[in-house]
Amino acid sequence: MKTRSNDPLITHLTQFKRRFIMICLITVFFVLSPMIIMYTAGLRFNFQTKKLESTGALNIDIEPKNADILINDIRITQSMPIRLTSLVPGTYRVSISQTGFHSLKKDFSVHSGETTYLKDTNLFKVTEPQKIARLDNPITKLWLNDSTIPLIYGYYNVSSTQFMFKISGSDYSETPLASEANFSCSASKRYCAIFTKAENTLTIIDTLNSANQRIVTVASSSNQLLWNHFYKSPLLFIGTNKKITQLNSNYSLTELAARNASIWFVADNQTAWIYSSGTIQNLNDPKQNFSFSHNQSLEEIIDIRNDFALLKTSKDIFLIKNPGQTNQTEKNIGAGKWEYHAPTKEWRLVSPWEITSIYNNGASTVLYRSDSTIQSAHSLDKNGLILIVANNKLIAFNPGYYLSQELAEFETIEAVDTDENERIIAVAGTWRGERGIYTLAY
Repeated sequence: MKTRSNDPLITHLTQFKRRFIMICLITVFFVLSPMIIMYTAGLRFNFQTKKLESTGALNIDIEPKNADILINDIRITQSMPIRLTSLVPGTYRVSISQTGFHSLKKDFSVHSGETTYLKDTNLFKVTEPQKIARLDNPITKLWLNDSTIPLIYGYYNVSSTQFMFKISGSDYSETPLASEANFSCSASKRYCAIFTKAENTLTIIDTLNSANQRIVTVASSSNQLLWNHFYKSPLLFIGTNKKITQLNSNYSLTELAARNASIWFVADNQTAWIYSSGTIQNLNDPKQNFSFSHNQSLEEIIDIRNDFALLKTSKDIFLIKNPGQTNQTEKNIGAGKWEYHAPTKEWRLVSPWEITSIYNNGASTVLYRSDSTIQSAHSLDKNGLILIVANNKLIAFNPGYYLSQELAEFETIEAVDTDENERIIAVAGTWRGERGIYTLAY
């Protein structure tokens, strides 16, 4: 007969206890095994939606690279670019800061099986406007030359006389122009043109080489100039007597097409168009003609492409989708200003309350709405950042993430331009009671 041991290190289990332990172990195995497998496969239980979902990822890569990053108030020690995987779908508060820069805070949604990106953007410097020149007269136009040495150009009117001025560092110089001179600059801001009606001459100034000034005689008193937005050559197109003439990069003139209308346009493929009797006519291929008959008189053809056309009337801008086709449509956009952004191949139309983008395929979207009057909009970089001037404030806006940052506030703003390469903003206006021309690094 077996006797029970009195050794305290030996534990005697009843049959019930042994069965209970076995059942627990089997249960734990069948519960944990699927959980481990699902975890390895990137599946998580979302307590908010009460569903089993795939994890997502968050990718962050901005400037400056040494910025401090917090996600839901937890500091991230990785260096950029940062990729956080296995995140439960939901909303994450991203805070990015660095000494000397404006902080960025934004909620980002991470979705199941997807990667959310924060890239192609940057923190903006905390700087004050620096006055570089006095301002004694109202400015008509101001622009910054995209060069390694920032050059500021502009012009103003005094007693029916126009003056062009140039600021290079601490040097200021100005040149009087003829009373009936038409002044404009290219989209690249490298060249400016001064058309003198009395002499029928066109003066072209290369702002990167101010000594390189060419005077071209044109056979017309017309002052219709169209800069080439798309290619470096030809530089611009000139509407002369019943002709469209192109000015080449070597400053020679070449007749492009004959015309019998005052409203004309040259597309990026150097196809000439005119407007006559309610029809936009292709001078090379009449089959491409399309109608535009409206109670608002047409003033300018902004652009014509295969998928769309932009037309400026006396009040608004019209977007024509599928011009010349049976499904041609018109959309009225209440804007009065426009800018072409070459890196993203889009037009930005500016109204007092909205900024609308027209993409390369003719699609349109409202990028920005404001409860303050928008004075103008300017490009800040090749990725699409926009400087918005509204209510005498400079506001940096990222349309991709709908982020905005106020950079400075002036008492008055008369004219603004930006240098994307050197990341400088030039402002003609009044700041802290002093009127002048200011620069602001961003």
